[in-house]
Amino acid sequence: MSYREKKYYLGEWLVNPMSNHISNKHKKKEVIPKLMETLCFLVEHHRKVVSADKIVEAIWQKTVVGDNSLYNNIAQLRKLLEDTEKKKQYIETIPKRGYRLIASLQNYQEVEKANLDYISLSSINNKVKKSPLLVATVLVLSLTTTLVLLNTPDKDVPVHVLPSMTTIAVLPFGTPQNHESTTYFSQGISDSMANRLSQVPGLKVISKSTSEIVKKDNASLTQLNKKLGIGTVLTGSVQKHKQNIRVIVQLINTEDGRILWSNTFNKKLDDVFQIQDEITQATADTLKLNLISSSRPLDVSTKAYDYYLMGRFLWNRRNAEDTERAINYFQKAIEISPNYALAYIGLSDAYIFQYEYGYLPRDKAYKEAQYNIKRALELDSQLAEPYTSLGLIAMNLGDYNKAEELFNQAIDLNPNYSTAYHWYGLLLNNIGEYKKALKLQQHVLSIDPLSAIVHRNVAFSYLLSGNRKKAIEHFEMSLNMGPDLFGTAFLKLNIYQLNQQAAEQIIRFIIKNYTTIPETVPHKITLALLALTAGTESKAKIFVEQSKMLVPDHPRITDALIALHAADYDWEKVIDLLNNKLQRQPLNQSVKLELAYAYYFAQRYDLLQDHLKEYGHSLKGNWRIYLLANMNVAFTTPQLTKTVPTITIEPLEEVALLINNNRFDEATNKLHQYTKQGYIDDFSQRWWTIENDPLFESIRDSDDFKSIVNELRRNKAILKSLYLKVPTSSSIIGIPNNKI
Repeated sequence: MSYREKKYYLGEWLVNPMSNHISNKHKKKEVIPKLMETLCFLVEHHRKVVSADKIVEAIWQKTVVGDNSLYNNIAQLRKLLEDTEKKKQYIETIPKRGYRLIASLQNYQEVEKANLDYISLSSINNKVKKSPLLVATVLVLSLTTTLVLLNTPDKDVPVHVLPSMTTIAVLPFGTPQNHESTTYFSQGISDSMANRLSQVPGLKVISKSTSEIVKKDNASLTQLNKKLGIGTVLTGSVQKHKQNIRVIVQLINTEDGRILWSNTFNKKLDDVFQIQDEITQATADTLKLNLISSSRPLDVSTKAYDYYLMGRFLWNRRNAEDTERAINYFQKAIEISPNYALAYIGLSDAYIFQYEYGYLPRDKAYKEAQYNIKRALELDSQLAEPYTSLGLIAMNLGDYNKAEELFNQAIDLNPNYSTAYHWYGLLLNNIGEYKKALKLQQHVLSIDPLSAIVHRNVAFSYLLSGNRKKAIEHFEMSLNMGPDLFGTAFLKLNIYQLNQQAAEQIIRFIIKNYTTIPETVPHKITLALLALTAGTESKAKIFVEQSKMLVPDHPRITDALIALHAADYDWEKVIDLLNNKLQRQPLNQSVKLELAYAYYFAQRYDLLQDHLKEYGHSLKGNWRIYLLANMNVAFTTPQLTKTVPTITIEPLEEVALLINNNRFDEATNKLHQYTKQGYIDDFSQRWWTIENDPLFESIRDSDDFKSIVNELRRNKAILKSLYLKVPTSSSIIGIPNNKI
């Protein structure tokens, strides 16, 4: 029987195709036949991408329809299902590919039966032996957490919180011996379970980072159910002794705390994959889902699996020493089991990380990574991880179209793989698709709602789309979830408006903690850029040289060199560096904007005109370009003045708009107000400042503006005297301390 002939649950809605109605606990809606046909067709291809042509052919058959017919159908369906742009949970648009139905899908009769026939505690008692550890686990889960996100009102939670039995969190499995030698194995087992369950159609698996926080903060079942929409929790413990293993596991309903399924496995270590298969199958059966096939690795020995788990455990620590150790363990796993695809992925991730953090040159790192990814795909082409890693490499090499294709391929293979969405969102930010990036990042939040790094990326997406208030809100959430001693201080430079007080706090923090700041390229370049903001070019040059000693071709070094040459007013070198960067990243909107400014400062107005003719269509939504064009600063571009961008009022934007409307006195008064409050030039701009920004050309010669510039110079002098106290010593071989 097809989905056009039976009732089923789609998310919160009961769909009845026979009567053309959908209903939930609160309302019932009529659906016109053509819309119901479209919905049923998407249901029949649940969680698969379906092209527009295929949908049109199936629904309208030989009837010729316009391009808008399908678009209007999808829009009306989304409205009926209350699928808003802010909370997309039913129909997903895949750019240039089609549509995908992403909501949970359940058989009506099975759900009704399950509601009347939950597995009772007494039936479990007859099947398995109870463990005090299991009872303790449930008691621990009932404690109240202090986690900020879980204690916020429902309206502020940026995720879909309607609880569903098919939304599951796999909590890190415990171990009686709290030591690295055993912890890595128990955590690896729970990670493996989460990966396997993510392959079960209809099951939404909450990501590892969120599950770890839930476990760490002892979140209650009620909080998981009401605040995060988690319907079930898989929890347990692992004991490993010589060649024996004991796994205790429970599947718990978060709504009422009932144990839906429980078991204890006492087996040989060689049976670890069989145990995982049985747990996956039991979970799928209990939740009335169909398990397509086992995802257990083929021809992999228990020893190789053990090495792989230790490698992942070390890799997750994200530092140079442990990454080297992780590589060693992955290689050992491959030596024992040469067909172990996941071990090759582990190796590729380790090499990519070594380049990202400046421990290995790009060519060497990517060569090793691509070799291992290729080998993994030869062994298992259905894994999402290798396509995601290839997408990251393509993005970093500037091939954005290829990266987008690879990220979509990974998402098709595993719609629960949050990393693919996460990196795809970063790609969209790079090409100026801020709204699309934000939508993707918000989807990642539904999978990983307690991840500090995800909230930070959402913050940056809001910042780039012009909403600093929401950016700060998510950044503050990230601090409460996983404060990073160094990342927190440095990221504040980009999220908050940089004022005198904040800058002084950050510099004092660096002075106090300098000896423990990691020797990585990102940290060194951040120190260099802050040095430039404080007017200490000599220190900036030292930090750049230290970065070159780590990884000469790291892209962050180019950013610092651009800022350094701009500080020396060497605009020709700035233009050369930006043009080279644009060749590598032809869709990067920030580079296009910076190049426009560089042409202006170099007084190369002919090149500026050509640049805007070529890229004006993609830059016309930028408030700076719009205002420059509207003010006719050194060039005339009528086509750019026609499209008014969405402008979020911030200090410099507000002043520039006042100047644009010939309200010069108000503009200078506002600048006075902001500088008295301690405002200094925005760190994220790097090298165009209030003093030389072309947006202030109209008031540059006024006495009021000159007094503002003098006040800014005094503020920066204070920063400079403070930053001169920042050490520049380094453990990098070949760089003398405190001098070049």
